[in-house]
Amino acid sequence: FRTHHIFAFLIFNIGVRLRNCRVSILSIKRKNFLRVKHIIHLLSLKRLEITRVKLEILEKTINKEINKLL
Repeated sequence: FRTHHIFAFLIFNIGVRLRNCRVSILSIKRKNFLRVKHIIHLLSLKRLEITRVKLEILEKTINKEINKLL
């Protein structure tokens, strides 16, 4: 697999995604932080699992809190 021409691109893409994730986490503005923190505390594991399944099947959710986070 390492010799396949797409391997280098996949590794590069993973690195870019990780870096973008870190940047987006750090870019939450202070005024939004408390709201995001409140939303996260409202979400239960059961609600997250239901939403994950709906997102995989329907590619959308009606969960307002999840939509705000997305």
